[in-house]
Amino acid sequence: NHTLQYTVVEGLQHGLLVHRLVETDDASILSFTQADVNAGYIQYHSTDKRVSNDSFTFVVSNGYVPAPLSSFAIELYSSKLLVHTSNFTVREGGSFALTRQQINVNAPRGFTVTIFVSHGKEPVHGTISQQLGGPMLTDFTLDDLDSGTVLYEHDDSEHDRDRFAFDVEALVASGDEGLVPEGIPHESLRSSGKLTISVQLVNDKTPELFNHSRLEVVQMKRAYITVAHLSAHDFDDTDLDENLKYILGISRPFYGFLGLTNGNTHISTFTQGDIAHHHLYYQNTEYYPNTEYQPDSDEGFFDLFSFSVTDGEWSSPWDVFYVDVVPVSYVSVGTLSVPKDNLVEGGSVTIKAQQIYFTVESDIPIADSEYSYEVTTSPQHGTLFLREEKTTSFRQDDIKEEWVSYTHDHSDSQEDKFEFRVTLDSTDTSRKYTFTFHIEPIDDTPPVMELIKTPMFVVEGSSKHLGMSDLLAYDLDTTTDPDRDNLIYTIVTPPKHGVFMRERFGQGLKKDIKSFSQFEINIPNIDLYYLNTNLSHWNDSFEFTLRDSVGNVQKAVYSARLVILPLNPLSLNVTGVSVEEGGEVVLENGSFVVPHPYVSTISGEFRVRQAPRHGSLMINGTLVINGTTNTSSFTVADLLNGAVKYVHDGEEEREDWFEFCYTVMVEKHTMKTRVLRFPIRIDSVNDQPPVLQIHRPSVSLWVGEPLALDTSVFSSFDLDRPPQSLVFNYSLPEHCHMVSMRHTLSFTRAESGAGEVAVQCSREMQGSLGLWVSDGEYSDTANISLLVTPLRLAVNRNGSLELAIGGSAAITSEVLLVTSNDRLHHREVEYQVSPLHLLHGRIVLDLQQEVTSFTQTQVNEGRVSYQHTKVDYWESEDKIRLSTYTQYVRDSLLVTVNVHIRLPGSNRSELAVLAPLRVREGGHVCLSQSTLDARNIRYRTWKTYNKNFTDLSQVLLWYSFPHDPTHGSFNSSTDRITHEDIESGSVCYFHDGSESNNDSISLDIRITGYMMEGGEVELETVDERLEVFVTLINDQPPLILTPEPKKMVVEGFNATLLQSDLQVQDQDSRPADIHYTLPSQPGNGLLYMGKRQAYAFTQEQINTGKVYFMPTARGKGNCNLTYTDGNFSGNTLFVFDVVKHTLDLQGKSDMLSVPQNATSAPLVPYINTTTNGLRSETWFTVMVPPSNGKFFVASQEGSKFSQLEVDEKVVKYVPNRGVKVYEDYFELYIQNRNRSLDLKVKVRVVAWGRVKDNVELNLENFPSHRLPGDLLDLQELQRASHKPPNISILRRPLYGYLSMSYPLVVEHSYEISSFRYDDLNNEWVNYTWDPHSPFNTSAPSVLETFRVLVESPGNNPGIADISFTVIPPPQDTNESTDVPSSSSTDPSFPSTGSPDQQASFSLFALVPIIGMSTFLVIILTIGIVFCFTYRNRKPKQASGPTFHVSPHPSPSYFPHFPPVYAM
Repeated sequence: NHTLQYTVVEGLQHGLLVHRLVETDDASILSFTQADVNAGYIQYHSTDKRVSNDSFTFVVSNGYVPAPLSSFAIELYSSKLLVHTSNFTVREGGSFALTRQQINVNAPRGFTVTIFVSHGKEPVHGTISQQLGGPMLTDFTLDDLDSGTVLYEHDDSEHDRDRFAFDVEALVASGDEGLVPEGIPHESLRSSGKLTISVQLVNDKTPELFNHSRLEVVQMKRAYITVAHLSAHDFDDTDLDENLKYILGISRPFYGFLGLTNGNTHISTFTQGDIAHHHLYYQNTEYYPNTEYQPDSDEGFFDLFSFSVTDGEWSSPWDVFYVDVVPVSYVSVGTLSVPKDNLVEGGSVTIKAQQIYFTVESDIPIADSEYSYEVTTSPQHGTLFLREEKTTSFRQDDIKEEWVSYTHDHSDSQEDKFEFRVTLDSTDTSRKYTFTFHIEPIDDTPPVMELIKTPMFVVEGSSKHLGMSDLLAYDLDTTTDPDRDNLIYTIVTPPKHGVFMRERFGQGLKKDIKSFSQFEINIPNIDLYYLNTNLSHWNDSFEFTLRDSVGNVQKAVYSARLVILPLNPLSLNVTGVSVEEGGEVVLENGSFVVPHPYVSTISGEFRVRQAPRHGSLMINGTLVINGTTNTSSFTVADLLNGAVKYVHDGEEEREDWFEFCYTVMVEKHTMKTRVLRFPIRIDSVNDQPPVLQIHRPSVSLWVGEPLALDTSVFSSFDLDRPPQSLVFNYSLPEHCHMVSMRHTLSFTRAESGAGEVAVQCSREMQGSLGLWVSDGEYSDTANISLLVTPLRLAVNRNGSLELAIGGSAAITSEVLLVTSNDRLHHREVEYQVSPLHLLHGRIVLDLQQEVTSFTQTQVNEGRVSYQHTKVDYWESEDKIRLSTYTQYVRDSLLVTVNVHIRLPGSNRSELAVLAPLRVREGGHVCLSQSTLDARNIRYRTWKTYNKNFTDLSQVLLWYSFPHDPTHGSFNSSTDRITHEDIESGSVCYFHDGSESNNDSISLDIRITGYMMEGGEVELETVDERLEVFVTLINDQPPLILTPEPKKMVVEGFNATLLQSDLQVQDQDSRPADIHYTLPSQPGNGLLYMGKRQAYAFTQEQINTGKVYFMPTARGKGNCNLTYTDGNFSGNTLFVFDVVKHTLDLQGKSDMLSVPQNATSAPLVPYINTTTNGLRSETWFTVMVPPSNGKFFVASQEGSKFSQLEVDEKVVKYVPNRGVKVYEDYFELYIQNRNRSLDLKVKVRVVAWGRVKDNVELNLENFPSHRLPGDLLDLQELQRASHKPPNISILRRPLYGYLSMSYPLVVEHSYEISSFRYDDLNNEWVNYTWDPHSPFNTSAPSVLETFRVLVESPGNNPGIADISFTVIPPPQDTNESTDVPSSSSTDPSFPSTGSPDQQASFSLFALVPIIGMSTFLVIILTIGIVFCFTYRNRKPKQASGPTFHVSPHPSPSYFPHFPPVYAM
């Protein structure tokens, strides 16, 4: 056991193996011995509570030969439920199929798990259902999770979280009690869990405006727009409301602008966050909105802008925001600039009153002369004149008189302006105003080229937009608007590798343009671009001239150059370097070449992605990059300076490399290479010895079979020499030799790796193979154990074949399987067929080619078959004798496959086949081998006379029909018919057309033989009869057999149409050929077959119950039916009578009696119902359960059961054990379809006994009478409990009461409430008449009844009702009835004495007189005397006056053996 070593190969996913006596760092082991297992040292420790099983695969070895791989399974269980949950994510409005990945419960084996969705903790924003849109599930199982039928469906609300809780219950399933692990109780296990669902919200809703109110701003002031004025909300994600963007539309602010506090003005977009954080404002910039302003007006004006709110995907409708501008109450000034139509370059213009005006709110009129305008900044391109003199100030009346003018200085400026301020009576308004002149230029100079960007850059295959930063020209005398497009670029030499294209808004795309304007370059609505079309060049250029609209041309021809930048990834050629082992080398720039001529001139950056594994990169002597540091970078400049160096770490590696990515930026275009590898070749130094590694220290091989010595057996390596330089030498034991292609005493590693070297042994043995490897300077040696075993075959399966005569059967691996003892490799087995033993068939391949040999692979593939060929030889057995051959197997096996041939046979004949002929009336049928075959008789005869007939062909088979058929004839002579005639179908029977449905023909079979001397002789004869069945032609009309076709149907129930309801019979037609049709459905219902309405059906469908009637209304409905057999037809009227559905109780069903000796009581026959509907649909539901019992249906407790279960007596009332009750109560709700009943049932436990009938008590002479001892027979109950039952009175008699009398004790009249069964048997129980009872004195007798409760150990209490006839005593109203009369003369009743003779007193009255001590002494003395006297004499009837003193004042108390007191 210590040599058997177990090694774990794989597995142990959820635990580990430990050795009790071994402590390791990780406390786990992977190998152990059989002795450790036997001593109980190996333990499995579970590390994962979420799983229920684990396993591991191991191999066991004795040190020489390993056994096949085996696996060991481990079951993990807990006494508690382990609930594991995993939250999941669902798309908004989507669904998710829950699996065990989300909810998994690990329960002990044998428990069935049910998961209940906790009430009140269901998903808030979704449902758990079995199908999309289905109702909420309340529970599901783990099988439902495995099948993917538990779905969570989100309700499409805007909530990103949902959750639900669930309860888990596991019960032991019926029949699985034996599966529960030992130590776990069979009680229900419970647990709970909860799941959180993350909802991936979908942006599917349009933002909505919350607040939208007007903004008030003071003229020339700023006002902030807050959320009170403007606010929006996105229901998809309320957290991202601040990211909602407002986009201004066509309408922008006219008299101001929108701005942000960060300095941006005249903005066109802003966000909700700008509004929320008070960053957005409106700035008013105009005093009055138009030139028609009246100075006496004090009303304000408004501004507006249109906008839309977007979340990036959805936008709200356009809306308008209004700004109310509140006017100021101080001095105001209005200006209107001079348009260019009124002023040309070098001209003059007069400033008029409508262009500069001044107003002030004042109740006192102010003259225009009091307004003074002071110029603070003079015009730059002209002069102001007042009355033709230069001026820097003027008044309002000067303007009205048109004395103020402006003269331009002939410059190319297109605008001029001056600033001024207003004073009123020399009071400054502290505000400056600007007056603008627009000048109409005169085009008289050529344009000037200001900027030509060279080079321009375009990405290969893409376009380059031409903007003002690429081409810019200006004309000093051309205005910006509207003549800004008068500067025209004309291309004189177009680009060779691209075209110019222009796309104008609203005008489409124009290709290969030859000219364009500065306007098209400047304006963003026009896209003017160069498109690269030839991808094989890196440069392009074009030449152009420049002119303006009036023909002023710049004589120069301008040239522009374009550099075509390559697409990513950037091409980079890398050449590696060589370095001696342990040396260093400088990386040069020539090792990294960018093919692009322009990009190669730009200095880029090399970012190392993967550092060298066997060395380091150094820059300027500093280590920056190796296998342990973070990635770093170097530049082209570092390479040019020779600062980048690779230093090898001296390891025995042949190569090294590092990965990098080269990045270079041209303008704004970043170009990157792919991640490239820089190779470094290491020139090694031979300073390491070779290493010989043995992978299989012990090698098993087969005798005679070469075993390749490849890398699976051994390998070698040399850290500093190539593998091809290693040479191997070897030594072998006797009887073994090396098989090599070179046939030398050495071989190389390449020959070994290619499988060209093998070892072969000629006999069974054990030895050692010695190996020696050398690299020329160093060497290494090792040994390999050889275990040579002979290869043998064994028969695993050797079955038999079974086939019909003349048939074939496949020889499969289930029938024939021979394998070798080589468990690791497939050994092909070849079979040779012995022809001497294969007598009645042949072996074929693929059902076509006959073969004498085949392989086991062909057998496994089902390609080999046995075919039976000798059908005349009536043998049921054949044998296939096979011999095996396999390479390297010396011993061959002999295998026999038995073939069983199923020969045809007839149960009623000794012929092989004798089947009746079937012919149509008046038709014919030909005999065939399937109806008549007697070849077995021929073969049997031949075997009997085989000494005389060497060949079967010498025995002949003849058929003959000695008599003609009764209802037909044959087409040829019926004397000597051969089997070939039968097989060819030339012998036919012709029916004569009569109405007979059968015929019978005599048949003789004769076997003859041809002998050389005697000729043909008869060997055997057989007499048979050939039956003929005739199918008659339909020539008889159908007849209806039902006298009055009708059926009663209960409303609400479908009724199947039966054969007894409707039957039509035809002598020459089958029920399937009789068809019914109806023109319309009955008025009170519909006929159906399956799920479709039936307007046609057959008699066979009626007979098989496929036609049913579905009532729709109460009453009678007629159905006109037409029936036909195809040739004849008839009609009948069928009546459906639909009656009311009823449900009633049968008999008295309000009382259930339970025998006292029974542990249960079936409800039948006490509770029974009747209905004219389906009795199987009557169901009982317990509405008020019994208090002292339970209902069981079969063996399970239940509260709902059917009438059929009641009828089968599987529904029982079971009283609770250990509870002393004798009555119970329950209520039932009974329902059959739409009919229902309420039933209240009392349960009574009936005493186990019998009450005697016809008992009469005569009280005419004495008012008391003993009850007969057999009035209540409880003998069976007493024998079962071994103790006499106790009887308590539940309901006293109506006319009297019960009392007790004992031997030697005089009768007494004390009423008792209980007695023992022995008292009744001994007739010690008396019935005493009560004179005060409500008795009719005229009645001669009364029926007395009372109820008792019988109690016995081990049984429930039982009730018995006792009754007997009483003849009452004479009634005397004057006599006192305190004491019953004692004038009885009946000798059977002892006298109780007269009232004068009766005396009684209380002994306790003596206590005050004599004292307690003396009283106790007297009582004790009387007791001793009584006991001594009573023990020494037999009890006998008291002769003198006696009295009985009750030892207890309660009238219900009585002693079992009461004391006797004598006076």
